[in-house]
Amino acid sequence: MNDRARTRLVDAAAALRRVERFSAGLAKSDYMEDELRRAAVERQFEIVGEALTGALRDDTALGVALPGARRAIEFRNRVIHGYDSVDHEIVGDVATNDGPALLAAIEDLLGR
Repeated sequence: MNDRARTRLVDAAAALRRVERFSAGLAKSDYMEDELRRAAVERQFEIVGEALTGALRDDTALGVALPGARRAIEFRNRVIHGYDSVDHEIVGDVATNDGPALLAAIEDLLGR
């Protein structure tokens, strides 16, 4: 993997760690009621998707190594372009269920 792709993966991992931190220990109802926290989590998913878009552009082999990358990019696109119809419950579920697995896959690639 080239340095630029690695830097983008580091950025994606950092954003996913922030998602974990921002949503840790919250009941779903608490997350749904906290507009500021929801906005922060959504912003981090935007960063994840953008970083992964660049990483795959910089190193196309990452698409195979990170099968969840394309889904994360699609999710980012949905959050950004469908801002007026974002289902916050789905965002919360992705933060809880999909984010940790993607973070683990990225950290494996980075050797962490």
